[in-house]
Amino acid sequence: MTSSYPPQACGGPVLRNWDWSTLTGYERAAGVTWGSFTVTGTWENGEFVRTREPAPVSPTETAIPDAALPVTGKPGTGNKARLMQIQHDLQSAGGQPILISGIQNGYLVILVAYDDGTIQRELDSKYGADIIVVRSALRPHE
Repeated sequence: MTSSYPPQACGGPVLRNWDWSTLTGYERAAGVTWGSFTVTGTWENGEFVRTREPAPVSPTETAIPDAALPVTGKPGTGNKARLMQIQHDLQSAGGQPILISGIQNGYLVILVAYDDGTIQRELDSKYGADIIVVRSALRPHE
C-alpha cells in the first residue's frame, strides 16, 4: 500500500450534513481535508445523510476496511485470470463505485459504499455463486 501527503484521489458517496468547521481531529494540506471519524446516518437515494455528530477516531483505533479482512472458509471457484477480468469489468462499468477490490481465496472481494444484499445477488446472478464477495463500508448501527 502506498500513501501520499495529502491523500490523493479519494471518493465515495455524497455525504449530506457534513461541516468541517464544527469538527476537530482532522488535517488539512494543499487544499485537501481529511480525518477518521465514526459517522452515523441513513442511506437515502444513493447518498449518506449524517444524523448524529461525528466522533473523531484515532489512527490506532481506525478499523481495517472489511475488504481487507481475509476471506475464510470454503474457497471460491474463481481462477486468477477470470477474477482479474471480472475486476476490470466491474471497475469499468457504471453503477455504484468500487472503493477497494482484491483477489482472495478464489474470490474477487469488493468494498462498496453500501449494499443491502442487492449488489451481491445481482453479481451472483451474473457471474455465479462463490465468485464475488461484496462487502459494505456502511453498516447498520447497533
